[in-house]
Amino acid sequence: MVEDYTLHKYIYNDDYVNLFLFLQQPNIHKIINKKDTHGNTALQLALMLDRRNCAQKLIDNGADTSIKNGFGWSCLDEAYIIGDIDLIEKLIIQKWTNAVKKCLGPNGLLEQFNKSLPCFQTQMAISFRSPVPLLAKICPKDIFTIYKKGSKFRVDFHIIGLDKRSIPKFLKGNMSVIVNVLPNEELPVIHFLDHEKKSFQEIFPNIPSWSLYDFVSQYSNASSIISFNLNLKDISIKKKSKKLFSKSKSVQLNNRSVKADVYKLTNIVLNTQERLNEKFIGDRPSSIIKTKIIHKKKVQKAPKESNASTSSKPSSNDGSYDSDNNESDDDGYDSSFTEDDSREQSSQSLIENLSSEKNQVPLNKQTKEQITHMLITGKDENDKPLQKKDIEFLNNHIEQYLEDIDNESIDAMMLETPKNLGPTPSIISMKSNSTNTLIETKSIDSFNTSKFVSHNTIMATNVRKSNSSGKTQTEKYNNNSNTLSSLVNSNPNIERIREVVSEPQSKIWDKQEMLFQEYIGTKSPKGPLHMGRKLNVEYDQHIYKQKVKFYMCKCDNDYPVSLSQFAPLLEYLLGFTVNGSEEEEANVKSNIERIINDLSGKDHFPGKIEIPIMATVFAKLKFKNMHVDESKIPDDLFELPKNYQPNDVYFKIIN
Repeated sequence: MVEDYTLHKYIYNDDYVNLFLFLQQPNIHKIINKKDTHGNTALQLALMLDRRNCAQKLIDNGADTSIKNGFGWSCLDEAYIIGDIDLIEKLIIQKWTNAVKKCLGPNGLLEQFNKSLPCFQTQMAISFRSPVPLLAKICPKDIFTIYKKGSKFRVDFHIIGLDKRSIPKFLKGNMSVIVNVLPNEELPVIHFLDHEKKSFQEIFPNIPSWSLYDFVSQYSNASSIISFNLNLKDISIKKKSKKLFSKSKSVQLNNRSVKADVYKLTNIVLNTQERLNEKFIGDRPSSIIKTKIIHKKKVQKAPKESNASTSSKPSSNDGSYDSDNNESDDDGYDSSFTEDDSREQSSQSLIENLSSEKNQVPLNKQTKEQITHMLITGKDENDKPLQKKDIEFLNNHIEQYLEDIDNESIDAMMLETPKNLGPTPSIISMKSNSTNTLIETKSIDSFNTSKFVSHNTIMATNVRKSNSSGKTQTEKYNNNSNTLSSLVNSNPNIERIREVVSEPQSKIWDKQEMLFQEYIGTKSPKGPLHMGRKLNVEYDQHIYKQKVKFYMCKCDNDYPVSLSQFAPLLEYLLGFTVNGSEEEEANVKSNIERIINDLSGKDHFPGKIEIPIMATVFAKLKFKNMHVDESKIPDDLFELPKNYQPNDVYFKIIN
């Protein structure tokens, strides 16, 4: 009889010859993904201990690369730190293949989708809006035309790249993605088409070499890894009540209105864990420093008098911006992206003229902080809603603000954990402000390490160690955060506090090496063992309090489908935000059913969705020209044009 953990033993002992022979037995597929006493598969153990040849052999013999260990980390996460290009390439190909099989393979999303919605066509207009004129010109917009006919898909779109020189500008063109699931074939064929160049390229299952090169070079020797988990169970949905004599909400379609009920969705929670500053420590249990990020509101200081040279505030709120008051819709969209020549030229010339100015003076720190505060909160320095003159102030400075952000360096900075924290677990409270971070150490009895978005890391400088008597002194760290990271990850009214728990020293951690029998037989009071690494893991949580608005329209000729018919698609997309266990996937399914019911999704469809990004930027999605008539979708839409030639087709990035 085969020993339960023979496969793990050969991996642990780096016995490649016996591993090779063991993998030849006919029933190997039944045990190759078996987890050991610490929840690690043989492939995960090989990656933790840097057994590269063993890992390659396991992948070649069909080891499942999508399984996550007890800490929520995937095989690809473990491979990033090793930095082996061939190994990362194999795991990336396997990850993409698994995702496509889950969507389009046997018993996948497509089979479920065909039962609820075998055929449909729609246009989805996506636009990003801002009341700041220059930001509004930068914000992209596009129309996606989506076709589905049985097992065939096609998506047409027009944003084909990004010019990052000076002020960012999205490049326009005419491209398509075509997906064909062929009879008796396990994998579908996916092509990119460039209609302006009359060229096409297969991107699956024959993945282009340039695509693999981009991904592998991006992730090789990663300095940190982030995994995230979207919490759907706490989402709150409320229907907006209609006030007496108030105007009914609607969605504009072809110069007419379709009545809609407005629902507000809020309280979306995103939990992340980030691995930092890893080092290999051989065949011994990982030494893990766990850190929890706490978000705490700052105590507001008394407001200063505003400077007339920066912005002046009228007493009335007539100029305040609210997406509810801006009901202009997207009827100006055109699937071919044609616009008035005069509008196109004036829009581009304004940005080009601004970009061409060479004698621009960088903004001072106070002005940049003020602009960042306005963009994030939608309020001035006195916490009052932005007025027309505030918008003018932003418009006058936003071009230089973006230029300054582009010139700032974004360094990967690591936090070195103080070593001598004593024999018991300790907490380090780190209170950040705009100039430095104050760190205080104190003892605690317990710490909850449950999963908690990515944040700025900091580098320690001029650290003063504890004195000889063992008393812990306060240590100051320079805060190397920059304007861009503050804009993306911070809120000026929120204080970030890091609480670091240092694992106590024990016999397990003191061992230079651990034999396989010790590894299998060890039951750590801290839970399952992670092997071979010294690492810091930081947990963070963001609660999205902004209200996402759904304009739910009754199913009729304008919207002949309901939101509930798209449930399989939502389950597939949101399934990537959890660890992949059957229990969590079941939770995703039940939460989606609840959300659809709360939105009256069984007989309604969201004609329009508004998503706040920041206080001065929001995204809008609108669906129109929808039908389910199969006769209106010709089969040749899903075929490659005969006059198109094979060539590289990709999203362009100009630096």
